[in-house]
Parts: sequence; structure tokens; C-alpha cells
Amino acid sequence: MGNLPLSFCESVETRRYTKLAPVSVNALVSNMESVTKAVEKAIGEEMPDEFVLMLDDWSHGTEQFLAIYGCYDSPGDTLCCLWLPLWTSLANT
Repeated sequence: MGNLPLSFCESVETRRYTKLAPVSVNALVSNMESVTKAVEKAIGEEMPDEFVLMLDDWSHGTEQFLAIYGCYDSPGDTLCCLWLPLWTSLANT
């Protein structure tokens, strides 16, 4: 179980270092999904029908990264929302 994603929240070792109430993996995933949906809704309501895509890529050692942003003008500012961070290992290609 220790190698599963997010299983750290159920670990006795992890709970030793916090005063927060215990949380299960299911509760953590559910809350993360709720936050994601709320943020997607807020961005979707604000983002106009026309926007610009901006790509940003970089590498570090044998790893290559790509991020895709949706950018649009807002009163007094230009906003860029991260849509999709991608990661690939050049060692596996």
C-alpha cells in the first residue's frame, strides 16, 4: 500500500507529524476532484470564447517538459491558465 499514489495520508508515519484530523485516500481524492471541478467552472465562466494558446517547453537532464497555457485579456491584465503540464523522459524514447 505504501507505493500507491496518495496513500501517504493513511500512513502512521505521516500522521505522526501533523495535528490535522486523519483523512482517508478516498476522502482526499474526493476533495481534490471537488476543488478541480470548482476551479474548472470558475475559469470556464471567466474565459472568453477567443483566446491564445501558449506553449512552454524545457528540459532538465533526461526529462523533457511541455506546458500548454490558455491566455486571454482581462480588464487591466492578461491572464494565462495552465491547461496541461506534460512530462516525458528522454531516457525512455
